[in-house]
Amino acid sequence: MELPRTHLCLLFFICGIIHTGLSQKQCEVQVVSTQVFAPFDEWVLLNCTYTCSKPSWESRLRKKNTTEGEHWVSTEVLVNDWETSRISCISEDEGKVLESIVTVAAYALPSKVTIDLEEELEEGQRHEVTCTVFDVAPLANLKVSVIREGNVIRTQTFAEDTMTGKQTLSESFFFEPSRRDNLQDFYCQATLELGTVEDYMVQSKKINVKTFAQPDTPFVTVLPRETVEEGESLNLTCHSDGFPEPKYFWIIPSKDHVSFSADKSEIFIRKTTPAHNGTYACEAQNTHGKVRNQVVVRIIGQANGSFNTRPAAILLPSVLAIILALL
Repeated sequence: MELPRTHLCLLFFICGIIHTGLSQKQCEVQVVSTQVFAPFDEWVLLNCTYTCSKPSWESRLRKKNTTEGEHWVSTEVLVNDWETSRISCISEDEGKVLESIVTVAAYALPSKVTIDLEEELEEGQRHEVTCTVFDVAPLANLKVSVIREGNVIRTQTFAEDTMTGKQTLSESFFFEPSRRDNLQDFYCQATLELGTVEDYMVQSKKINVKTFAQPDTPFVTVLPRETVEEGESLNLTCHSDGFPEPKYFWIIPSKDHVSFSADKSEIFIRKTTPAHNGTYACEAQNTHGKVRNQVVVRIIGQANGSFNTRPAAILLPSVLAIILALL
């Protein structure tokens, strides 16, 4: 039975596609890695597989030990140029050139990394830390980080840098320390990310920092109030925020019937007298500074509700002057 012409055409078309597909599948050349890094002035092995005619290697770098096996061919090249090299694995099939390219780049591991950071840092202030990486290449594959107790707090990469050969660079970062940074280890880390080679890291020495905060202006409170009657009790409290915790010192009119809390932040007056009338100054102080604030306390005499703050010796001349004026 003869097939219709349209069926024959369709059959020939399908067979042509299958034949073309098989032909394309059989004729391939592929390097094992499309990007390879190697230490400068060292040999690196390159591999290429093929499915048709045996390929050859074309390289501007010096080659040696070209070997082959079933559907593969390899060679070694000397990576003695800082410029990235394009090396081709080339084959031919029915007049067509088949090519697969591997880029080969030299690298240099950092010889050392240093950190520049003050050991005492003021809380809330902007501080600078500088990481310096020596004799590294290529910069485009470098990552520089500042690390605090194993946690990365700043990172800089250089993917757009096109400089070749060994370079030494310094990178500065800014941050505001807090109390949680006190007695923490800070260090710089340089990481060379090379893809086909395991990431290589070099760390600086560690700096154990101490953070501090100068005392802020003390807040002084008076209970029950700043004006009380003679004989009432009085409680004054002073508070200031600082690191290390500030110590407190008072300047007061009288110490009669006065007691202090253990940390000197509070004053207790069991029974006020005219001697307690006046200014109460509280000073907060730590190793990095001291600040003062004050309040005025008034003691009112019980007899007439007036401020009993002037001694009789001072009042007498005023009374005599009034009498003389009336005569």
